[in-house]
Amino acid sequence: MCEFMSWISYENKIYFLQNADLETKEGKKLLMPEILADLCGHEAIRTFYPELKNKGTNEESTNFSTPDSFPPEIVDALKKGKLSRFGTDLVLLNNDGRETYGRVERQAKEAYERVERQAKEAYERVERQAWKAYKKIERPAWKTYEKIRRPAWETYKKVQQPAWEAYEKIERQAWETYKKIQQPAWETYKRMRRPAEEAYEKIKQQAKETYEKIERQAWENYKKIQQPAEKAYKKVKRQAFWRIFKNKKYRNEKWL
Repeated sequence: MCEFMSWISYENKIYFLQNADLETKEGKKLLMPEILADLCGHEAIRTFYPELKNKGTNEESTNFSTPDSFPPEIVDALKKGKLSRFGTDLVLLNNDGRETYGRVERQAKEAYERVERQAKEAYERVERQAWKAYKKIERPAWKTYEKIRRPAWETYKKVQQPAWEAYEKIERQAWETYKKIQQPAWETYKRMRRPAEEAYEKIKQQAKETYEKIERQAWENYKKIQQPAEKAYKKVKRQAFWRIFKNKKYRNEKWL
């Protein structure tokens, strides 16, 4: 993914995106979630200017300490606030500007975190309740399974243990005899255990699916609150930055 700021040079002309471009029919397509992440990139520029397909030179710079890092067209657009939807860089501001922006940014962050925290707490309350409901079903099912499995295991051991002790006394000759006794006992144990195990797994799976359904819905509800709040927070930060930059007394002197 390319960084703010990118442009394409082609036939002595500079191509880059500005705020106004995002209000056009083609520009609005760039705001779709799958493209938005790379809004500052060359692919977005080529999507907006299809005539550039496989043409031109990709260029970019993240050095905002001096306007010399950018073509004059971009410098002019930056100074006029025409690129405010694409990114920010604190280097564009002087110390007073950074302090002013920092105050606004902190307030916006605190407001976002309050909303996000409340949404997260609501999600966690629902998730905990759903987990308790799951365990309330799963635990008795496990106990029921154990009530059947344990006696079956004890029955098996009663047969297997003497056979093993006899085998150890006469190791080689007794192996076949041991297996004749142990194998049917093991099969009997498995037959006794299997229905209980299947019943337990069925109950557990149904309870788990119910839990996951509730948890998933709770997470979706959380994201419905968190994502717009985060988007609003970023928008406030961005707008505050460019509003401050617009006032020349807050600018890096090289950008006056």
